[in-house]
Amino acid sequence: MIFSTCDVKLALFASDYNFEDIHESLNILCFVNFLIVIPMKINMRQILKNIPKEEVLRLADLIDVRPGEIVSKTLAQNDCVSITLFSFDKGEEIGAHDSTGEAMVTVLEGAGSFTVGGEAHIVKAGETLVMPAKIPHSVFAIEPFKWILTVVFPK
Repeated sequence: MIFSTCDVKLALFASDYNFEDIHESLNILCFVNFLIVIPMKINMRQILKNIPKEEVLRLADLIDVRPGEIVSKTLAQNDCVSITLFSFDKGEEIGAHDSTGEAMVTVLEGAGSFTVGGEAHIVKAGETLVMPAKIPHSVFAIEPFKWILTVVFPK
């Protein structure tokens, strides 16, 4: 759940949601397994960055492939989620590593090889791959490609 400056009427949220970032801005009443948000103005910091708002766009146009480089642009980063655009030139790679969060990649242009737990997956433009948490994975550019990575971290 992402909040911005707005009027909140009355909403119920599951109690396992992490409200640490907003608890000081809200009047919250805990009741059984729900949080009840009392109507009021909420003033939150900007969550998304480096991306135009209220504009139709192609994510692939927000990042360029540069010869011999890996380029990244962070769109969101906090304790719960990370969203990053990447571009890889052909032959570039990120070696095996793991993450505490589940990762979802969607290729925007071109194609890349994502190895997850020892198994290679070729992911092409318009396709998505989910990589489970704590499983080693790596990325290799079989051709120049652009992709977006969304990682959701456990609370």
